[in-house]
Amino acid sequence: MIHLFEVGIRERDIARATGQPLSTVNRILQAFCDEDRIENLPRGRRPRATRSEQDMLIVAAAALKPSLTSVQIKSELDLSASTKTVRRRLHDVRLRNCVPAC
Repeated sequence: MIHLFEVGIRERDIARATGQPLSTVNRILQAFCDEDRIENLPRGRRPRATRSEQDMLIVAAAALKPSLTSVQIKSELDLSASTKTVRRRLHDVRLRNCVPAC
């Protein structure tokens, strides 16, 4: 796309030739001309639901009492994060919470 623009082909013709919307071609060429880049800018991420201290407490609780469920860990530590987040933190360190037998 950049090469086509540099040899003098119009943006509308580049869009037609590449099958991209004209707005996409304009945005890519504008980024190249203004900032000399062709990659997308990094996007912001959603903040984590737990801090690193809370993550360590979750892991410690599961290690000390392997029979605790994620619901019990969440309740014991008074976390505002979901039980799924608790399970995800345990999974991150390769621990599994216990599922009680019926």
